[in-house]
Amino acid sequence: MLDTPLSPEPSPPVKPLLTPLSTGELFSKTIDIYRENFGRLFALLGITFLLGIAAVAVIIFIIIGAVAGGEAGGGAVAGIALLGLCAFIVVFFIAAILAGIVFNGIITHMASETILGREANLGASFQHVWARVWSLLGATIVLALGSLAVMIPIMFLAICLIGFLFMPVAFYYIWAAGVFLAPIILLEDIDAMDALSRGMKLARQHFWPIFTYLIALSILNYALQVLPQSISQAQYTQDPVTGEVIVTGSLVLVFVFSIISVGLGILMVPLTPIGTTLLYYDTRVTLENLGMDLAQQPTPDVEAITPPQSDYPSFTGQDAVNMLAATLIIIAFGLVQFSVQLILGFVF
Repeated sequence: MLDTPLSPEPSPPVKPLLTPLSTGELFSKTIDIYRENFGRLFALLGITFLLGIAAVAVIIFIIIGAVAGGEAGGGAVAGIALLGLCAFIVVFFIAAILAGIVFNGIITHMASETILGREANLGASFQHVWARVWSLLGATIVLALGSLAVMIPIMFLAICLIGFLFMPVAFYYIWAAGVFLAPIILLEDIDAMDALSRGMKLARQHFWPIFTYLIALSILNYALQVLPQSISQAQYTQDPVTGEVIVTGSLVLVFVFSIISVGLGILMVPLTPIGTTLLYYDTRVTLENLGMDLAQQPTPDVEAITPPQSDYPSFTGQDAVNMLAATLIIIAFGLVQFSVQLILGFVF
């Protein structure tokens, strides 16, 4: 009797590499990524801090030179020094913007590598960001100029109260265009204008998970800094007439809690780009089934996946609801902040 050949075992179904996350899971994953890359992030923060200190030292040195030159050599020498100072400040301002873009981009790329299960590398992330830095800079400039072009007329209209009606609309679309700018350019490698348009559609379609997470992150950031600040500020008062600072408590507490507040503020900085990168992936997983597409690749590569064409309209009824609700939430958050400051002022 002949044996019948066995049919091959069916291959198990492909599981998506990434799945949609709740707000709590997003927070947990953000902390996990931060912890896994803490050494690299600390080194990046340290390098950025030292570069900032060096730039400020140069500005102080030029100011001292201008003053000394004015006293020793007259107005001409001081004028040349001041002209050099102005030129340096312009260069410093441009370099600061570029450094901020690179800093944010490096954290974004390292977070992406961790999300995809690879070990992040500070040098490799810098090279990746630097290769696309001009696209990032161009998109940032376009967004900034577009924001100015929209907000300046609105501010003039605000004089007659009409502008206040347009402010939520302007802020909503500017925020939507910019929130995913770095992940889109760095991970999809598309040009500035396409990145702005694509980001606006993604953020508007997935608005509430993104908005909820970012508001929760803002609350956490506020809570970790407001208490040390309040304790520090409670140790002194300022004379409203002379402006003289009068110490009423402990100078040690002023110093300690000021350092704690500043330190926590610095350590919190990477959380926003990490969270934004997670939200970018979560949005694409939810809207575009990115998790399944990545699972079918031998090596996960977001850039190799062509995003589906979106015909999402420029304005929907949901956009109107989002604007109204988000405006009310932000106003409520501001009132809560003000109330907490008053309460802490009385307590301390």
